[in-house]
Amino acid sequence: GPLTDTLTMIDFYLPHVHDWATSDALSQNFISARKNRAEVFAFLEIKGRESKEFTQRFVAVTLLSHFIEVGYIIPAIELLRKLDNPGYYTKMGVAWALAEAFAFYPETVRPLLTSDFFSLAIRKLAVKKCLESYRISAADKAFLRALRLD
Repeated sequence: GPLTDTLTMIDFYLPHVHDWATSDALSQNFISARKNRAEVFAFLEIKGRESKEFTQRFVAVTLLSHFIEVGYIIPAIELLRKLDNPGYYTKMGVAWALAEAFAFYPETVRPLLTSDFFSLAIRKLAVKKCLESYRISAADKAFLRALRLD
């Protein structure tokens, strides 16, 4: 069906993605992800095991674009943690997703920024993204600054 065709095309296309803009455009325009969350999440789990920087970036940005919500916030965070390519664009994708999650679920994400659940590098980038966000409250920004991760 249409979803299988979409996943097959993305699977074919991802190895050819070599920049953040293409990866992010693919993630953010993956509209059928919202209608087929269980199937797409399973696909993201498989793609997340691949080591390529922009494949992992695709997973992170798809999670932040389509899976930061009640039913998926915990599994999304667990999948983000598995994205371990050392490249900047993977780390920033994971950090951006954490910042987005913090905006909507601060009580869930706050402890992750004060523990070693994510690497220090990712936590620093996530805090930076949070501090740049207009969706994070002044009180939460004060808490984040007090972490002194920057």
